[in-house]
Amino acid sequence: MKERRMSLSSSPARPRPPRAVPAAALAAVLLVAAAALTAAGVVASAATKPAGKPAAQTGPVEWPLTWKVGDTREFDQEYTVERRTAIDAHWMEHAAGRVRWHDTLRFDEVGAEGYVQTWSMRDTQFEALTGGEELSQALTPTLKDVEALPLILELGPDRRQLRVRNFAKIQQTLRETMTPVLREATEAALKQHAAQLTPEQRKSLRTALDARVQQTVEQLLEKKHLQASLGEFARLHNRWQGERLRLGEKERRRDQLLTPNFNRPVEAIVSWEADLPKGHPDMVRIRWTSDVVQADVSGQWQLAEEMAGVPIPADRRREGAPRGLTLQQRGTLVYRRSDGALQLMEVVNDALFGPNARRDHLRTRATGTALDWKEFAMTLTPLEPAEIPPQPGQKRRRR
Repeated sequence: MKERRMSLSSSPARPRPPRAVPAAALAAVLLVAAAALTAAGVVASAATKPAGKPAAQTGPVEWPLTWKVGDTREFDQEYTVERRTAIDAHWMEHAAGRVRWHDTLRFDEVGAEGYVQTWSMRDTQFEALTGGEELSQALTPTLKDVEALPLILELGPDRRQLRVRNFAKIQQTLRETMTPVLREATEAALKQHAAQLTPEQRKSLRTALDARVQQTVEQLLEKKHLQASLGEFARLHNRWQGERLRLGEKERRRDQLLTPNFNRPVEAIVSWEADLPKGHPDMVRIRWTSDVVQADVSGQWQLAEEMAGVPIPADRRREGAPRGLTLQQRGTLVYRRSDGALQLMEVVNDALFGPNARRDHLRTRATGTALDWKEFAMTLTPLEPAEIPPQPGQKRRRR
């Protein structure tokens, strides 16, 4: 399989047919850049590396809810997104980026009727893990504009999100900041491939890419999808707080996952188990897996189409449910029993369909905690698509 790393500054290693290659290549960058801008931390097929053998303990343990008006909690965040996209039968695009930032959580309202949390970002930095430095240089100041706006979440008595109080302002800010960055990426892609295209092809490609930018912005900022993505980290942070957990026992309930490219909520089942990690008597660890509930065939093809990034022909849809479609989340978190404060959380989402694959990887660490990732980190295998594009003359094969 030939793989070309995404670059906004260098020319392709060898000439490619003009076709839709630049548009598909740009799509991978758009999704990485958009994910960084929305900071939609979600998630993961990975094996969890236990922090030593946990003590053989059973019985209930509380996650105390110690939220008080005016209290604050500080977190250091790292979110990485990696995407491999099949451009044609023999060409894979690889785009990856990482954003780091500091979060402050403030409890503004706490009562029987619900809660209000304000999340504020600062010290945000984006790093392009594939390609040149142009995307990093373009995104970092843009993220500074985004971080100036706090996220205000209203929660019900069950600590589930009701709404984003300042949603309209956030949506407007994201639209104003994302659009020029994506258009700049469009211009870079056009310049990179200009030598391969005729004037007519360049004009046609520009029109197609402008439409793609607008479509991407509208899909990412659709109200239901954006509300879900904005509140995803808080949902993971709040999910088990105030509950009684059964040590050493598998538990499960209804959950939701977000689709990998446009953050569309889909139904899932989460299974988890709590334990007391060896050597940390004041800590409780929760490890979980969320698997999407298989929708009807039409719903599965909708998810597959999001993964592929292009419309899937009707004749292929008539073959039945898509094969090799996976959307899964795995994670681990550690909280302190004495005050319920989250210390560490790692969440990984893996989405696979045919030769396309995407991984979202979030790491959260309470500022100043003594806990170390070396002891609690998940062990991740490299991101690999379920189906490998063949070399010329070979048949497609599955892993």
